Amino acid sequence: MKSILFYSFLPILFFITFLFDRSLNNINHNRLNALQNFIFVIYIFLVILDQMVNTSTILKLSKQKALIFTGKISYGLYCFHGIVISFGALVLKKLNIVLPSFINAILLLIITFILAIISYNYIEKPFIKLKNKFV
Repeated sequence: MKSILFYSFLPILFFITFLFDRSLNNINHNRLNALQNFIFVIYIFLVILDQMVNTSTILKLSKQKALIFTGKISYGLYCFHGIVISFGALVLKKLNIVLPSFINAILLLIITFILAIISYNYIEKPFIKLKNKFV
């Protein structure tokens, strides 16, 4: 029961501050943005702490196959995201294509994931296997 309250309370609080922020037009939002960032960081910290310590949590993230796979390709995601964003913006500008930012972000994320998967399968895995022969 504690876990349900934990996982539902903080996102609701974050959402309320987000809505409150949007209702204040033309006002300096520095303090509210700082509060949102602080709440977000604390929430992520508590989720990580809950995953590490609590064995009876509702959602055990370490058992999720999608997250395990994302962890395996994370180095490729880290390496390629900047290149894909820069190159993607350049290509779209050269071709005079204007996409909504949400569509642009999804497209670049998909391209980054594809490159990271290719990198993991054809570069990282062979080096990991090679490393295991020498260790």
